[in-house]
Amino acid sequence: MADGDGRICQINNLITQILGGELSADSQSYSEAIGWWDATGHMIKDADGPLSKAVHQKITTHNQPIKILSHEGVEKIIYGSASPLFGRDGKTVGAVAVIQDVTESKKIEKDLENQITKFVAAGVELEERLRH
Repeated sequence: MADGDGRICQINNLITQILGGELSADSQSYSEAIGWWDATGHMIKDADGPLSKAVHQKITTHNQPIKILSHEGVEKIIYGSASPLFGRDGKTVGAVAVIQDVTESKKIEKDLENQITKFVAAGVELEERLRH
């Protein structure tokens, strides 16, 4: 959870597990604590991240794929989601962010895609042999 300026003010144990180390509640932003890259490999600047978009642009983000480098030096893929919180006066008072580690499922997905590609290639080769 972040305050109206985008400063992280509350975290839970799951964040610590995913990031591979402590993220202090007084960190200015996630990007100060850890490296974040989007799905195309470009470094996410604060303004491009889900939490910042929620706080500063009032944009809700769902499952933005983000590649991170954990405190332990492990590259992971997470989905980042964030939504702004509004006060009674309609002004943004903060945001709630959720991250989900999808590293293992993305690895399985890639392995499956590679297997399918191999099976298709083998099928094409077999079909060509049968024609001759």
